[in-house]
Amino acid sequence: MSDWKYKRDFDINKAVAVLEGYQLSDEFNDNFGHIKVEGKESEKVRDYCNNPSYAHDIILRNRISIAPYSFGDWMACQSFVNPNKDCNTLVKYSVDMNPLRAAMIVYLEMSE
Repeated sequence: MSDWKYKRDFDINKAVAVLEGYQLSDEFNDNFGHIKVEGKESEKVRDYCNNPSYAHDIILRNRISIAPYSFGDWMACQSFVNPNKDCNTLVKYSVDMNPLRAAMIVYLEMSE
């Protein structure tokens, strides 16, 4: 597992945007959450960690599950059914107070 859980939402959102095919230039202003996208003016990076309309497709496409965990935390995980056993095999997981952030961390870890 990587150190994504220690990163800011902006850093996670930026990494997810790159995985989703956005070509980011080296110029960005993270104080305002803006990035420069190749061929366009500066625009606000999509907030995958807090906006379900951006995160939903990624969660479904990658079969990431989100469930309550404990004490207000949520667990997001990628798992698959093991045909030789009666249970699923957990592949990647993340626990966070924000369920979408946990799911985006799992998505980033799946790509590593």
